[in-house]
Amino acid sequence: PFADVWAELLSWVDACQRVADVVIVGHNWLAFDGPILARLAEAAGLATLACPVLDTLPLALGGSVEITLSATEFDR
Repeated sequence: PFADVWAELLSWVDACQRVADVVIVGHNWLAFDGPILARLAEAAGLATLACPVLDTLPLALGGSVEITLSATEFDR
């Protein structure tokens, strides 16, 4: 189930952040994957990811990329 996997992912990210900065890299993360995962996490009563995100879609489209501070800033 999503809740089990998501809780395990959050635990892993937390453990990694104790030794290094964690940045999630995704292609079309900001417009697609991130909002979906945030909605599923909230529906399960779990936290969303709270680490920087690098969306590579703008780079693939010939633009530039920027790191977004948090996946929790999505419009739902």
